[in-house]
Amino acid sequence: MAERPTYKLRFLDPKKRFPAMPEQPAGRSYGVVWKLFGEDQHESCYVVEFVGKSHVSLLGYVNVSGEVYKVDRPVSEAPLPNDPDMELVLDESDSSIGEIMVREANGAMHACAQTVGSPEGPMREQSDHETWNSTRALPYGEFMASMFLRYVIFADSENAIASTADAGGLDEGMQNVVDKIKLVKLPEPVEVFLALTRHRYLTLSRRCSTALTMPRIRAVSSAMPPPL
Repeated sequence: MAERPTYKLRFLDPKKRFPAMPEQPAGRSYGVVWKLFGEDQHESCYVVEFVGKSHVSLLGYVNVSGEVYKVDRPVSEAPLPNDPDMELVLDESDSSIGEIMVREANGAMHACAQTVGSPEGPMREQSDHETWNSTRALPYGEFMASMFLRYVIFADSENAIASTADAGGLDEGMQNVVDKIKLVKLPEPVEVFLALTRHRYLTLSRRCSTALTMPRIRAVSSAMPPPL
């Protein structure tokens, strides 16, 4: 896969780094930038990964109409896809509640989260369990960008690694650790995804459809054997 281009930030360019999310890869920093590529009446913000102190790579484009697209270049250089990768759908009878819809690999859209709040004001995720977005209210653009990171960008990374594991892409030593993880008894049915870090440790992460909490994930992860 071609390396994403990076873009230099000027000192006064508006930007925001998000506090770390439980789902994001360790040692990386994500957030949003505004008007980095000039005026765009359709732009709310760009979703970015910060590269060092002065550069960003582009991950997504949030428009003012409730849609987010995967991008790696400014829309002035490359046209947007015909269909968004994530969309906010507000309730027809009450615009203060809505759903976040995410596009699956087969092109279908499915709901992954509920929202409360108005695009004209702060928004947050409505969830039965605590999430990064349920504990903080954010303006529309930042809210959509953070949901896009969690439910599209990080989820795509998890799925890619899980597919590698399912296809037998792990060496024998790592497969032994995977087999041991499968023996851990969890208190409820959950989907467990494996993520290999650069130090070859195994970590656990949660999909939005489960009720497994991050403290429980950390407890299970700490009980795992050391890396081989």
